[in-house]
Amino acid sequence: VLACVSRLEVSVASVQVSPVILDKIYTKETSKSSSGGKPTRRDTGSVSFFVKYRLPSDNEETSLCTRKLKGNYAEFNEKRSVPITFTSDTLEDWWNFKTEFKVYSRHLGQRVPLLIGEATLGMKYLLLHDRYTGGAPLSLPIYVANALFRELKLPQNTSEIVGNIHLSIQLAYRSTVKSRPGS
Repeated sequence: VLACVSRLEVSVASVQVSPVILDKIYTKETSKSSSGGKPTRRDTGSVSFFVKYRLPSDNEETSLCTRKLKGNYAEFNEKRSVPITFTSDTLEDWWNFKTEFKVYSRHLGQRVPLLIGEATLGMKYLLLHDRYTGGAPLSLPIYVANALFRELKLPQNTSEIVGNIHLSIQLAYRSTVKSRPGS
């Protein structure tokens, strides 16, 4: 069946961020604060959220960005489609590869984005279970980045899961399969 696959579609719908973490991101202290160094809540439009990931066949990361926020959901609704042909080498690469979905935030004027955390998807699970490759929604936990504790001055008892990434993966099949001559 994998021999008939022609495309891989990855759709990132949204990233859900813990309200506690989201509030800390918006009230992060700045050295140029007009309130004398006290945290102030920033405008929600002044923060961008990013998701970066790399598939087994990619040479560089795919980067998605949004400023659309509904509640504690950063809405991306982005789809990426890549051609794929499964060979024995491709299968081996997929079996051993884990796609890391890295989630970042960045305020306007901030040079380096803040890594919120990462969600991981072992590509072998896509090979083993059809239910993950039919376009059904997947929700992967986002595990906190170590630097986030330091940057946002989080209490040590903060949960290691800081949100979820909502995505779907679909394998598209060729519409016609050519048979070999003589078979």
